[in-house]
Amino acid sequence: MGEIETICEKKLTEVQRFRQKVENQMVDVLEKLGLLQVTKDEDENPINELQKTEESFETKDTENFQKLHEGIPKAISIVRGIKFEKKGKYETSIPFINSITSDEEGKIWIADGDQCIQQLEIKDGVNALKSYTIERDLEELRCLNKNKIYFTSSTQILCLIRKKDIKILKDFAPNKVFTIHISRDNEIIVGMNLLETERTDVQPVLIRIDFDGKIIQVYKNQGRQLLTRDIVRCCTTLKDGTICYLDTPFNYRKEKAPGSVVNIDNNGTIQWKYSGNSFINSVELAFFPN
Repeated sequence: MGEIETICEKKLTEVQRFRQKVENQMVDVLEKLGLLQVTKDEDENPINELQKTEESFETKDTENFQKLHEGIPKAISIVRGIKFEKKGKYETSIPFINSITSDEEGKIWIADGDQCIQQLEIKDGVNALKSYTIERDLEELRCLNKNKIYFTSSTQILCLIRKKDIKILKDFAPNKVFTIHISRDNEIIVGMNLLETERTDVQPVLIRIDFDGKIIQVYKNQGRQLLTRDIVRCCTTLKDGTICYLDTPFNYRKEKAPGSVVNIDNNGTIQWKYSGNSFINSVELAFFPN
């Protein structure tokens, strides 16, 4: 990674120097254009020549930028076009939606941020079908078959079964959990909240468990590389079985600290990490995955 970062910094410096040179030349061109317009010189040849020069600078700037960008290793740039189509927009009386998921019947389940889980049906508007009051804080929920709802709360993973039965699947005290994901292999993956803890190399960042609460694997923060911020905001599994998650501050709007998208293999080795594009993101416009 050190070699890649050095290459990126060198390329970025070259781009900045070239742009500064072009900007200086452009200022001179624009001053000459302005002068000719003020004097209302009827001879259009000088103006045409200056306009051609200006267009030439823009073309060269673009070509050089593309060449420098092509020189950067492709491994650090991930670009994929994804099209989204809005199917509908619905107004609800719910003041805040903390987490959202869907069940096998296409119904929507939400945690409303006020110790309440609701099942909704989108049909000619939003209709509340079921509502469960949970006397504890709710972070994130996911739905399995038969409408079993798994959710995180403080240090625990819990399961809401029909008839309001709540089962504690696993308690990770004193470690706090935040996000939860159910993989294609029918495993539960939880991401931790390290906001209020002192960072160590043995802290769990991600934990894989089965539906009986048995721990399958723990991914620890060795070298403090897996989690550099506060929480695993959300996680998922890719087709190749690797885990992808967001490493972000707990309150990124307040801290204004950038986050990262991280991909690890089943052994916990980082395959890649994306922390923004150096040509787009900056201190003022940091990368905030959410």
